Amino acid sequence: MKKTENYKRYGTKYKNYLVVKHFDYSEIKNLDEQQQYQLLKAKILEGINNYDDLKRKPKDFNKEVFYNIIENILTNYEKQKSCR
Repeated sequence: MKKTENYKRYGTKYKNYLVVKHFDYSEIKNLDEQQQYQLLKAKILEGINNYDDLKRKPKDFNKEVFYNIIENILTNYEKQKSCR
């Protein structure tokens, strides 16, 4: 399982970006719901930032715009969930 930790690649055939992040259950089980969500959010955003490390990248992809959109979605979801 450790082989795939931090695995990332860009597939040119289907133009897909794949990132693998691992979560340690022994850490997650002791976190409350909000802390778990913060960890998930951080890993998702970290995965987007890992895009900079790729050797091959699409020319028409704006990582900063995508990052901001996903960050807003995750933040708004968190706010919406806390209002309930």
